[in-house]
Amino acid sequence: NTAGINLSNANLTDAILREANLSGEGSERPQLTGANFTRADLYKANLKSADFTGATLVDVNFQEANLENALFINVNATGADFRLSNFTDIGLGGTVNFNLANLSGIGITDTTPIIDPATGLPVPTTISFRGANLSGAS
Repeated sequence: NTAGINLSNANLTDAILREANLSGEGSERPQLTGANFTRADLYKANLKSADFTGATLVDVNFQEANLENALFINVNATGADFRLSNFTDIGLGGTVNFNLANLSGIGITDTTPIIDPATGLPVPTTISFRGANLSGAS
C-alpha cells in the first residue's frame, strides 16, 4: 500500500505498479512513461500534467482523479474507470484504447492533438471507445 506518498515530479518510467494503491495522491507532473498500472487504485489522485505515454492502464480506478494536462499517447486503458475525472486539456496521440472504460460524467474540454516537434504536424491519432460507457460525458 503506497497511499499517502507524494510522487510529484517523480520519474517512474517503465515502473511496474500493478494493483498499487495511490488513491488520493498529490502527485503533479509525474513521468509515468511505459509504466504498468494494471488494476491500480488512483481514486481521487492528483495526476495533473502526468505523462502516461506507452503506459498500461488496464482496469485502473481513476474515479474523480485530476488528469488535467495529462498526456495519453499510445495508451491501453481498457476497462479503466474514469468516472467524474478531470480531462481538461489532456493530450491524446498515437493509439489510445478506452475500450470498455467507464468515462461517465467526465468533461473533456480544450483537448488538443499532440504536435510532432520534428514536423510541426499533429501526431496521427486513433482513439477507440468500443463498449465504453460515455453517459453524461461532455
